[in-house]
Amino acid sequence: MDIVAVLAMRNEKAYLANALQHLIDNGIRYAILDNDSDDGSPELLKEDRFRRHLVDYRTFPYNGIYEWQAILETKQAMYEQLADSVDWLMHIDPDEYVHSYRPGERLDEAIARIAETGADAINFDEFVFLPVETDYIPGHPGVQPLRHYYYFSHGTPQKINAWRAALRPDKVRSGGHKLHGVDYRLADETLAMRHYMFTDQDHAYRKYTQRRFAQAELKRGWHVNRANAGRAAYRFPSPGRLKALADPADRDLSRADPKPVHYWQWGARAWMQRKARGLARRLKG
Repeated sequence: MDIVAVLAMRNEKAYLANALQHLIDNGIRYAILDNDSDDGSPELLKEDRFRRHLVDYRTFPYNGIYEWQAILETKQAMYEQLADSVDWLMHIDPDEYVHSYRPGERLDEAIARIAETGADAINFDEFVFLPVETDYIPGHPGVQPLRHYYYFSHGTPQKINAWRAALRPDKVRSGGHKLHGVDYRLADETLAMRHYMFTDQDHAYRKYTQRRFAQAELKRGWHVNRANAGRAAYRFPSPGRLKALADPADRDLSRADPKPVHYWQWGARAWMQRKARGLARRLKG
């Protein structure tokens, strides 16, 4: 089975080698949309170990603003071009690491096995791993040594990020997370996605507080939870507030206690819930 993952990047050098090697090790080729990276990450793609698995490379101009809509539209064009020549496509980011829950099963094996059930698309369960005890390591083979995480989910399906190429769905409308415009059968089985959102605490302070988001996308409701949070909100929670794996490579990730918002919103959400409960009591009285 021929599977191609399409990745968009801008200055992802810390993540890129890990992400591409993970895909290669799992029998998956890739296409890259580069949003004018200037950190040297495009140079990695010229290395023979990565160049041999690259099926498409495009650039998108960076004008100082994060334009997710335009990036998604360009990725959509890439999906359309690939749809006639590959079996399955994936939407994935450089800071994401996807795998089956079955020990030892490669990603291409898992997708092929699920495809044999007649499913057309696969949902990914998102687990956000935070570098609270050790930093993310660029160029690290295999799973990162990060153990602490939370299960992020605000409903099922969360991210339908693998699909049969012949479907040709619209991946723009939902911000890249769902499929629109086609009928499809969603697999009963899900895959796990480890989201290494930040490399260290300083990166967490900088990543979103320094990013300029497109105003039209903010008005649509995209990025709001990131754009409105201040620097202090991105301080990592204590390890005791997170789930932890005994072995970072363990695939037995817990989906208990899903978090509908990211950790930098936990305090604000708790305050709003307390306020709502107080209002309800007053109305009853």
